[in-house]
This record gives sequence, structure tokens and C-alpha cells, in this order.
Amino acid sequence: MSKVISKRPLGDYLRNLRRESGLSLRKAGEKIGISFMYVSELESGKKKPSLTVMQKYSNYYKVPTSKLIALKDEQILIQNKEIKDTDYRRDTILAILNSSDEDFKKIKECLKEIIGER
Repeated sequence: MSKVISKRPLGDYLRNLRRESGLSLRKAGEKIGISFMYVSELESGKKKPSLTVMQKYSNYYKVPTSKLIALKDEQILIQNKEIKDTDYRRDTILAILNSSDEDFKKIKECLKEIIGER
């Protein structure tokens, strides 16, 4: 039997974390520090979380931020198949270059986590 590929791997993963913890949307939002509507939009794939929100999820559910980033990237690629690889890299680099100093530090830490350097 073939495995069904999700069109929203990050949203499904976040939903599974919440359900495995026995939390409602409202309770998860309270625990994570975001609105329950935003939790719902993330789980349905309607919204994509910022690095700060991914870190909140990571801290609460004790999962690596790098896993959430990888799932978010996978979700973006699936939902935007027409985007060429070079365009995606260019947009990512531009987003990093235009990020605030605080976000740049967070990005740097996440990249270190991805390559296993601390």
C-alpha cells in the first residue's frame, strides 16, 4: 500500500502534537501563547508560522525547531510547485537578509541546530 503524501505536513504535524497532548484548539493557543484561531489556521495550512511561533511550539511540545522549519519548507514547496528552486532560494536569502537582528540571531541558532552544531 502506498503512503499518502500530505499537502500540509507542518499543519498535520502540529495538529497531531496537539491531539496527542489532549488539548483543544483554545487550550493549545493558551499554552503556546497564540490565539486559538491562529492554531486552527496553522493546522489547516491557511497560515504559515513565523520563526518566533515555531519556537513557541518547539518550547511547549519539546520538539526541535529545525523539524518544524523543515516541515514548513516542505509545505511551502508542495503548495507552490510552480516556484523554481532558484526562486525559492533567492526568496529565502532575501528574507534572511531583511530580517531584524533579533530574528537573524534566531535563524542562526536554528541553522546551527540543523547541522548539529551548538
